[in-house]
Amino acid sequence: MTSVILGHCYTTKNKGDAGIVIATIETIKKQSPGVRIRGMSTFSSRDQEFIHHHEDYRASGAEMVPALLPEDKLYLFGKTLRSPIAKIFSVVKNCYLLAQGYLLHSLNPKWAFGDVGQALRALDDADVFISKGGSFIYNEGGIRGDISLFKLLIPFWVAKSLGLRTIILGQSLGPFNTVLSKHLFKWFLPSIDKIYLRERRCLRYLDYLEPASYVDKLDDCPDLAFALTSEGFVPIVDTDDGAPCIGLTIVNHRFKTPQARQAYIEILGQTIAFLAERYPGARFYIFPQVLSAAVDGSVDMELSSEVASFCRERHGVPLELVEGDYDARALRETYRRMRFFVATRLHSSIFASTVGVPTIVFGYHGTKAEGIWHDLGFGELFFDINAVDWQQVRAALETITGSEEAVSAGLIERTGQWRKRINDVVGGELVRNS
Repeated sequence: MTSVILGHCYTTKNKGDAGIVIATIETIKKQSPGVRIRGMSTFSSRDQEFIHHHEDYRASGAEMVPALLPEDKLYLFGKTLRSPIAKIFSVVKNCYLLAQGYLLHSLNPKWAFGDVGQALRALDDADVFISKGGSFIYNEGGIRGDISLFKLLIPFWVAKSLGLRTIILGQSLGPFNTVLSKHLFKWFLPSIDKIYLRERRCLRYLDYLEPASYVDKLDDCPDLAFALTSEGFVPIVDTDDGAPCIGLTIVNHRFKTPQARQAYIEILGQTIAFLAERYPGARFYIFPQVLSAAVDGSVDMELSSEVASFCRERHGVPLELVEGDYDARALRETYRRMRFFVATRLHSSIFASTVGVPTIVFGYHGTKAEGIWHDLGFGELFFDINAVDWQQVRAALETITGSEEAVSAGLIERTGQWRKRINDVVGGELVRNS
C-alpha cells in the first residue's frame, strides 16, 4: 500500500475527534512507516477550520485535502453566512459542484477544478478510503439530519467508484430516524467494503436490513482514541502539591425539558459533593474537551459555568474552569494526574480510562458510551444522562472509590488489550492492501 485517505476529519476543537485522527495517523505510521496519509476534511479550503484547525493533523504527518461536500456555509463578499436559507443554498451549490467535478474528472482528471478536483485527485492516488472512527454514521431526524447523513455517505460511493477499498473504522451505526435515512444507508451500503464496529449494540438499528447485506462486512475494532499516546506532553494544570485532583467534562446537552436539564445539574452537584467528602482537600477541574459549538450554537463551557456556580452555592465546593484550546494529547496527559474522573464527553472517559483513572460516565448519544463501557467490562460505571438515578450513581461511587487500585489496574489491562486489537486491525488492513 502506498496511500491512505482518512475521511471525515473534523475540527481539532473537538478533542475527541482530534485524538481519534491523531491516533489513527500514528497507528498507520507505526504499522507501515512509508505509507502516504491524507486527511479529507469536512470543511472547504476557504473555511477557517480547514486553515487553522487541522494543524495537529498536519504536524502528525497527514496532508489535508478539502471535503467533497463541505460544511454548509455560504461565502459572500468576504463574509460567512449561516442562516437556514444560506445553508440550503450552500447544499445545492456544493452538490452541483460535486456532480460537475465528478463528471469532468471522469472525462479527464485534470479537468476537475477547485476543492472537488483536489479531493478527487487525492482519491485517485490512494489505495484505501478509511472513515475515521469515533463518531456515529446516523440520522438525528429531520431534513437537516438526512442531508448530514448523505454528506457522510457520499465519499464511500465516490471512493468505491474510483477503485478504492472502503472501510468504516471503529465507528457506530444508526439510529436512522427517518424513512429517507434508512433508504440512504441501504443504498450506500454496497459501496462500503468493511465495517469495523466499535460496539455491537448498535446492530439493533440495522434490523430493517436483510442480514445478508451486511453481516459479511462486519468485524470489531475499538474506538481509535484508545490508541492515542501522550508521553512527552506537559499537563495543563499543576498537580505537584499532592492534593487529590478530580477531573470533569460537561456536555451542554439539549434536554427535552428544563426539568431534565436541572436534574442533570443536580446529579452532577451530588456527585461532586460526594467526591469532595471522600477526598478531603480535593481540587476540581472542568476541562475543555469540546470547544466547537453545537448546531444550536450552545457550547459546553456555558453549562460548565452554571454547574460550577451551582456546586459553589449549593454544596460549598469550588470548581475551576480550565479555559484554552489544548492539544488532545496534553488533555490526556493531564487526565493521567487525576485521582478520579467524571465524564459526560465520551472521549474524555476514553482518555482517562487509558491512563488508569477511575471514571464514571454520563452518556447521552445512542449506544456509543453505553456499548463501549459495557464491552470494556465496566458497564456499571455508565449512566444514561436522560434517566439517571442518584442512588445508582452513589452506589457506583461507593464501589469505585473503595477499590481504586483494582479499578485502575482493570482499566489499564483492558484498554491495553484494545490497543493491541487496534494495531492488529490496522496492520491487517495495511497488509491486505499492500
